[in-house]
Amino acid sequence: MNLRQIIYIISTIAVIAIIATLSRLGFSENETIITMENISPLNRDIVDKIIITDGVNQTTLTKNNLNWKVGNYPVVFDGFEEMWEVISNFPKARLISNNESNHSLMGVSESNSTAVEFYNNQTLVEKFLIGDKVYAPMPDEENIYTPWTSLSRMCYIREPGSKEVYGVFCQYPDRFNPKPEMWAEPTILKIPMDEIESILYRYPQTEFQLKILPNNQWIIIEETGPSIADVNIANKLLSEFSQLVTSDFPNPENVNNLDLLNPTIAITVIAKPNSGNDSVDLFLFEDSQQQNGGYYIKNRINDWVYYIDSNTSSSILKYPFDLIEVDSPDS
Repeated sequence: MNLRQIIYIISTIAVIAIIATLSRLGFSENETIITMENISPLNRDIVDKIIITDGVNQTTLTKNNLNWKVGNYPVVFDGFEEMWEVISNFPKARLISNNESNHSLMGVSESNSTAVEFYNNQTLVEKFLIGDKVYAPMPDEENIYTPWTSLSRMCYIREPGSKEVYGVFCQYPDRFNPKPEMWAEPTILKIPMDEIESILYRYPQTEFQLKILPNNQWIIIEETGPSIADVNIANKLLSEFSQLVTSDFPNPENVNNLDLLNPTIAITVIAKPNSGNDSVDLFLFEDSQQQNGGYYIKNRINDWVYYIDSNTSSSILKYPFDLIEVDSPDS
């Protein structure tokens, strides 16, 4: 980044911060605040589909009954709630500018905005061009545009075909992120360590169970007989299962090729009675195409499938000899 670009970024941030601050404070006591008018009500009772795109990425959020999904995955709760909080403030959004030359600066031009469409029963209800990115470049331009800054904390909104730009408070940028993976829930399993009673492994050739005893010692139960597991190793394994997160969201074509009724490996994480958590059956399917130690993985009761890479799979796929402390030979 050269000196000219650095100076431009600093000046742009300063201009946006000043505009945003003035919009919140008002230019004078007698000035009339102009807000967005004649927009349709937008809430989760009315809207059943949202399409978010920036020309490079596109996300479609759909409602099925009361559940929202992106593709076949449930949406991330926190990010989804934050988006709706911003949407609820659209009717209060204040007029910031009616000068077209400011569109790229605020990230609401046709070329550097995020287009957000709201639908009800396949009918378009509203469409807005939104500037909520930290970095919103214009094609074939060296200038660097930064609509959202920590100074302004403002998202900018423009209706297509209109020159007026409105502003609404956004605590964080990218509330309307067009990348699908940013909306999909990544958590495969979440059970607190101290609420796991046992873990049952079923491999093609063998199976065994890691189970806690009343004295908090972990025991390995297998066909050849029981053995004592190393407490530290067992606790490390439990920590992996306390919040198991996907490495990637697999291609639907690859998922369609899986025989979901015949997993390569099955793991059952059994929750303690009265813990408030349900036990979970995890089905793992070998990635025969890549052969890199990764596995497709799903909760038995869910329709969607995740993917864990070799690092994650090696942290949860254990055999009895992995769980027994091996004494180091005396040097």
